[in-house]
Amino acid sequence: MNSTDGYAWAAVEDAPVRELLPGIRLRRLRTDENGAKTHVLEMDPVPEG
Repeated sequence: MNSTDGYAWAAVEDAPVRELLPGIRLRRLRTDENGAKTHVLEMDPVPEG
């Protein structure tokens, strides 16, 4: 994670991933000094048919 002047950024590809259910993943981007957390939820597309 990088930060400058109160802003922070992170690459989703570099974030650790945890599979919650098949096709559903949670990536933790960051946790700040106050304990606030930022996550990304990824979901595979549902197959048609």
